Amino acid sequence: MEGEVELILGDRRIIAEPKTFILVPENIPHGFSNAGQTPATLLILFCPADSREQYFEGLAELTKDGRQPSQEELLDLMQRFDQYPVPNAGS
Repeated sequence: MEGEVELILGDRRIIAEPKTFILVPENIPHGFSNAGQTPATLLILFCPADSREQYFEGLAELTKDGRQPSQEELLDLMQRFDQYPVPNAGS
């Protein structure tokens, strides 16, 4: 929607600009990060949603008021919602 987002889809890395659409097939590792120097906004839809909303609500709570959660807190949240870390662009 705004800014540049690096999307990781399997072993592909894509720098997505506004209007980019990516379909993530089931069971394909994926991730995203802000690739630019300014804030980025993206729209994510899950179908079926299952408990994905709860994961993002938990993430919002952990980062509330600019708080930086520990790696342990993030990994704990991820495990509760079947999420796994994806190596970043520097890996």
